[in-house]
Amino acid sequence: MAVSNLLTTLIERLLDLTTEGKIKWEETADENVFLASVSHNVVTIGRRRSPEDYDSWDYEIQVSDRQGRLVDETSSSDTSVTAEGGNPYVDLARLFEAARRKALDTDKVLAELISSLDSIGHSK
Repeated sequence: MAVSNLLTTLIERLLDLTTEGKIKWEETADENVFLASVSHNVVTIGRRRSPEDYDSWDYEIQVSDRQGRLVDETSSSDTSVTAEGGNPYVDLARLFEAARRKALDTDKVLAELISSLDSIGHSK
């Protein structure tokens, strides 16, 4: 089953805008799921261990409307190719990692650690 053109476009735009820092991703109670509110709608991106290979991940995106109804979803295990022939595993994995880094403010944490290490190094 191919991913719809609109969902493919949504994934690509979310990835681009997340990379540019224009989408605010938030943590959820599940450490492997992140959400973003966009124009009264909610997008969640998550990962779970693959039932076929526990050492790998399956990725899933869900879109809910302003009433909280699930309106579309897909996962890397449900699809083989996107409508344009892309690989949903790669697309969803990249979006998940970008969302996780933004939600956890990874760059800020790493910069603080580097600064602390520099201070330790200069105090000798």
